Amino acid sequence: EDHVPLLTERFADAGWDTLGAVGSSALEAGMGLSRGFDTYDDLGPQPPGGMVIRDGKEVSQRALALVDAQADPGRDLLLFAHYYDPHMPWFTAPPELVARFARPTYEGPVDGSMQSVGWLTQHWLAGTLPFGQARHARALYLAQVAWADQQLGALLDGLRQRGRLDD
Repeated sequence: EDHVPLLTERFADAGWDTLGAVGSSALEAGMGLSRGFDTYDDLGPQPPGGMVIRDGKEVSQRALALVDAQADPGRDLLLFAHYYDPHMPWFTAPPELVARFARPTYEGPVDGSMQSVGWLTQHWLAGTLPFGQARHARALYLAQVAWADQQLGALLDGLRQRGRLDD
């Protein structure tokens, strides 16, 4: 609702630069969250029946590019970086992260795709989900969380190198 003030609007009114980099079309500007941002780097309108996703590495890179493009790097900054990676589907984490959490001998239908997540849900609701399938799904999820964590760390490192975490 346009009459409900957003935090970004309050910061912008107080003279802060407000920048946002978004990882999913679920938060496209048309949803209203972009109000108050000087720059809101989204993925455009969400397509009917689907979603467009940026992986965490691209979100961090785009957020840092927004910071680098600031006209006055000494100005107060509110930076919003939205990471979608831990959400389904779970297949953007690199193989070395998946290997850290998953059993190397896993053979089954769970590959992190939306189709396999549907299969998991169907069997879970029916009470017929084998333990190994649920365990592998959890491993894929944990790998995605670790991937998002690494990308957030890259963003924080980039901000630190630019002197933007000092205050």
